[in-house]
Amino acid sequence: MKKRNLVIGLLVMLAVIVSGFTFAFWASLDLTETESTSITIGSGRTITTTADLAAFDVSLVPDGQVNNSNQDNAASSVTLTYTLNYTDTAEYANTTTYTVDIINKLFTGLTETRINELFTFVVTADGSITKGSPETITIVVTFIAEPTEAEYATVANGTLSFDVVFTTVQTLNP
Repeated sequence: MKKRNLVIGLLVMLAVIVSGFTFAFWASLDLTETESTSITIGSGRTITTTADLAAFDVSLVPDGQVNNSNQDNAASSVTLTYTLNYTDTAEYANTTTYTVDIINKLFTGLTETRINELFTFVVTADGSITKGSPETITIVVTFIAEPTEAEYATVANGTLSFDVVFTTVQTLNP
């Protein structure tokens, strides 16, 4: 009887240890803190991708209010990073220019005008790209203004999404 209880105890202990390793493995794969995307584009092309801030494990609060928040994961801004790769056939120039535009800003219950009053979208991009030399583009979204009392529940429980449009200029070799 003691031997049987010992075997059962060891099996239970083994199950607990294995489940602990399994949890640790899955926890180490959590990538929600980083929003990074690689984009490949050719000459004279446009590529649109959607950014959804729900992918971040943060609760956005107005700038300057992080310390006043009761959220453990409070932040006033998030940063998205894009790697832009320029590839195309040999007839196009090795270097071209590009633009980055943010459109279709959506936040349930808010107009795009109000979104622009509550948030800033700062794009850092060189504007010129060479084949074989990827460009890093960052977009910092900052919650800059406090919502009205009527908007608070919507903003506190909603998520912001928007489209990022990358456009290159068609440039032929001279």
